[in-house]
Amino acid sequence: MSEAEVNTERVEVKNTSMRHMEGGWPKDVDFTEQSDISRFRKKAEKDEQYQSVMKTLGPIVERCMKQNNTVNAYEQYFENADTDHSSEP
Repeated sequence: MSEAEVNTERVEVKNTSMRHMEGGWPKDVDFTEQSDISRFRKKAEKDEQYQSVMKTLGPIVERCMKQNNTVNAYEQYFENADTDHSSEP
């Protein structure tokens, strides 16, 4: 067994929090008004940069979804395996 010691500088940590109701909207868009939201989305979806990014992300997202669908989380893959879960060596 080995033992190691490290001297590091202390860092002061401060806990902070914020209340997040709805974010990411420009200040001129009232997120509680559906008409403002739909107007902003239509404008954003017409942007060429948005369209190119969505075309790039499409195949990546599709590949990730296919990977997630290939593994059945509820299937028992190792039926005959005897697993020792005790803490004894």
